[in-house]
Amino acid sequence: MNTQTKIGIFFLVSAILSKINISLNCIILSFMGILLAFIMLKLRHDFSIFPLYLITIIQGRNFKNSKDLKEIKNVLKLSDKGHVIEELFATPAWHPILSVESTNGTTWETLKKNLLKFIEYLPSKEKLREIAENESEMLISNRTIVDSKNVSKMTLKIFLKWIFFDNNYFIHSNDNTKYQIFTEKINKTNYENHVEIKSEETSDSEHPCQELYNRSKNDLNKKEFSFIDEFLTEEFLDKMYQSSIEYRKEIAIKGKGDPFLKQYAVDSIVNILKKSKFSELFNWEKPECYSILMQPFIISPMINMSDIAVLLAKNSEKYSNNGFDNFFTYLDFCLYYDHPFPVLERYDQESNTQYFIDLRSLKNFIDEKEGNSLNFGYGVRSCLGRFYAKEFIRGFFEKFMKQEELFKPKEGHLYSGRDNDDGDFGESVYQIKILFKVLKNEIIRNYYKWF
Repeated sequence: MNTQTKIGIFFLVSAILSKINISLNCIILSFMGILLAFIMLKLRHDFSIFPLYLITIIQGRNFKNSKDLKEIKNVLKLSDKGHVIEELFATPAWHPILSVESTNGTTWETLKKNLLKFIEYLPSKEKLREIAENESEMLISNRTIVDSKNVSKMTLKIFLKWIFFDNNYFIHSNDNTKYQIFTEKINKTNYENHVEIKSEETSDSEHPCQELYNRSKNDLNKKEFSFIDEFLTEEFLDKMYQSSIEYRKEIAIKGKGDPFLKQYAVDSIVNILKKSKFSELFNWEKPECYSILMQPFIISPMINMSDIAVLLAKNSEKYSNNGFDNFFTYLDFCLYYDHPFPVLERYDQESNTQYFIDLRSLKNFIDEKEGNSLNFGYGVRSCLGRFYAKEFIRGFFEKFMKQEELFKPKEGHLYSGRDNDDGDFGESVYQIKILFKVLKNEIIRNYYKWF
């Protein structure tokens, strides 16, 4: 008798018992009560595999925890993320933003298309690194303590200065000839390398705004940031930081985010977009449009960079003593051991299998050449902003590795997706409540509808 049959029999008995006034909630809570001790111990700092296994079985799918490097790479080539972590936990937490990382199907296709178009009008990744370096140098010269809050605020400031760099050239929605040329190249090649393709196959003259960005290093001046600097007040940065904390709290399953603060971030960025050079590129009021900026370039960096900063600081002694080839090698080392995202998922419809990849197992492949590209994902669902993220990380954090007295990213760090903060019992209770709610809804959706 397989597991699914046993579960079916259990709920058949449950349905009979419900006729004698035993409530559905009581039945489900009794069934899940045995998990409580395990969850209290394991779910607190990482999304443990056992609850994922339970949800997958309830959904009637095969479960596989991939640990072999070759299998991991093949699994990551799948485009469907499935119906567990991203759909049941991340998507509601990201609301009102549609996360490119979490959505599936036609929603993901629409977001991907819009994001590719938007990327074509962004400055180069080298310009992002240049801006980040300048900002870090100013902080160091002013002897500013860079705690977790300052990491998030500076991340937002730098990304906005980069996105709205030199706002004099307005882009219109019908300026799509070169975009069409670019996307034709993407469709003929592996989508996972789209940013590399842009830099390698697209000449400077092909970039719609290249004439604005083709400037020598350290040739930044105030007029190039005059548009965005009007918005970058301390009050704005503080409130955006508070908004990012509400997203972080809910995404990490540590508490319910304030919906008004979450909406504030969306409204503020949409307001800037509608006044910017991008104003006519999309209808920015639509979630499938504002989300292509909000998730990859605003909220995700504000959340993830503070976690990565903690990792960089925690292992700084190894950076000084181990003689890493370069900063990126050190970054990969940190991510191999403490990745901000504990588990990735994919679904294979042909075999009806939900695959999970525990990124903590990547440390087993740290010396293998094939494992080098896995930190930011792999295949069509790899991190779309990984090239920009790495340039930002290098530009902003590299100089701080020699400024330990200023670099204090763990101070004030909240709601980590891993174990980079102290946390409290209330967060564990919230996680249990959310997990029980998901399990209950999945049981009803997949089994109780029969009765």
